[in-house]
Amino acid sequence: MTLMTLRISGILAVALLAAPALADQITAKGMKHSAAEITNAENGTVSFTSNGRQWTAKLDELGRIVLDGQEDFNAAEDHLAAKRYDKAVPSYDRAARANPSGWRNRLIRYRRLPALDAAQLIDRAVEEWLWAVDDCGGAKATVLALRPERVAAKGSPANRRALQALTAKLGAAQKDKAYATAIKALLLKLHQAEGNTDEATALANELAGAGVSVPANPDTPAATTPSGGNAGGGSLAGQLRGVAVLVETDPGKALASLDENLTRYTAADLPLALLLRGKALQALGGQGGDDARGQLLRAGVCYMQVWVHFDASNEAPEALYRAGTVNAAIGNGRAAWKAYQKVVEEYPDSEWSEQAQQAAAALQGDE
Repeated sequence: MTLMTLRISGILAVALLAAPALADQITAKGMKHSAAEITNAENGTVSFTSNGRQWTAKLDELGRIVLDGQEDFNAAEDHLAAKRYDKAVPSYDRAARANPSGWRNRLIRYRRLPALDAAQLIDRAVEEWLWAVDDCGGAKATVLALRPERVAAKGSPANRRALQALTAKLGAAQKDKAYATAIKALLLKLHQAEGNTDEATALANELAGAGVSVPANPDTPAATTPSGGNAGGGSLAGQLRGVAVLVETDPGKALASLDENLTRYTAADLPLALLLRGKALQALGGQGGDDARGQLLRAGVCYMQVWVHFDASNEAPEALYRAGTVNAAIGNGRAAWKAYQKVVEEYPDSEWSEQAQQAAAALQGDE
């Protein structure tokens, strides 16, 4: 071996020894850390070091994650980001089997939960969610907020297994109001999907009477309400879900439930609360009576508050459409037509756009 070869080999050896190990990557709170080291995942948070600092992020603050040497997990993250949920789940499964314990296992399961929900694997999603809440020592807001939402088709064994798991857990969770209410809200959704009317109505009554926050004055502009979000999908979301059922079955009771607890709905939940209040008032007005017109007018006020103050919310298109139906009911066809046209113009991709088009055309046909 020549002297030059020795020198090159020596330089190569030093370079290899000095080369840094591949790093984890994590996006947290909108910031990408491309040379990080994830050190722990517990209690609904992920801890990591980056640029010499220690960071902690909640599950709802995380974007894509890359773990050094964890190919299955990284593939699952890619599939999740691309909404290929049917491929994300088996990749997470393989990663979990390769990491059967420790913080990596917890991280994998945390990340797998939304993939299971999106893939409509409700029984597995429920199992993972219950594990995650218990793993966090109870009602941790960020984990409660990951409650599954997508149930399977009616008659599915997955729905049956999910109902069994939630019912079994409910007794043990009763001392934790937020946890118990979140379970009841999911049970309600499953019973509705399965057509279990009696069970759904009973849960709706329970949830509607949960005694949680509602706007101090539904007729005051929403801009004056305190800002903030639903703290983790607990009792507030459950109460509103219960009211939503009662609006269809007993609008008077739904309205009373809302008005009885007029305290402090947050800005995040106020659009739905106002929409439900409007729907309850509209249903009562449609039944006739001495105050029918007044109830319809108050319903219209609730609807317009949703649209004016929360025009980017999911509830805004429906609220604007229903404002049109209220105007039509009280004989103000011109205002109704304008409301329908606004739905079409401002929310062309919403599910209410087509209904608004049809309603507007019907009004023109009556002229």
